[in-house]
Amino acid sequence: MQRQNCGGFLITKLLRAKSDKPHVQLIKSVVTSSISFALDFSILTISVEVLGLHYLLGGILGFITGTTLSYILSVTWVFPYKTIKNKRMEYGLFTGIGLFGLLLNILFLWFFTDIAGIYYLISRPIGASFVFFISFFLRREFLFSKKRKEKVPAPPHSSI
Repeated sequence: MQRQNCGGFLITKLLRAKSDKPHVQLIKSVVTSSISFALDFSILTISVEVLGLHYLLGGILGFITGTTLSYILSVTWVFPYKTIKNKRMEYGLFTGIGLFGLLLNILFLWFFTDIAGIYYLISRPIGASFVFFISFFLRREFLFSKKRKEKVPAPPHSSI
């Protein structure tokens, strides 16, 4: 019985407390990106299948909404340090990395769909997997790095 309590405590600690350990941040980033990707993928699907938009436009709309959600979760839950004190600059750099990711996502989506002949709803997760790792390491290094921080702690954990 105690082992279950101990395991539950560790999971709760992992999910609630911020950590400067890269493996904990990576796990939280996977969760954050999974939630953000679900939103992104939903917007893509609705844009194409319901609204009749081109799949690349739907991909852009989905990516923008997913990136915004990812930013909110990153600053409130994933990373304990903030490198940039100015929130506008921080969001600007986060979005800049996101735009780089968007370019890569659209390139992968186009390549896997138009060149490789893979269905666009299969192409999207393939490209997004590559972009996840690139974005995680860029954001961790330039936005949420302990060694680069301006002595500004991230906001305290809030229950969302």
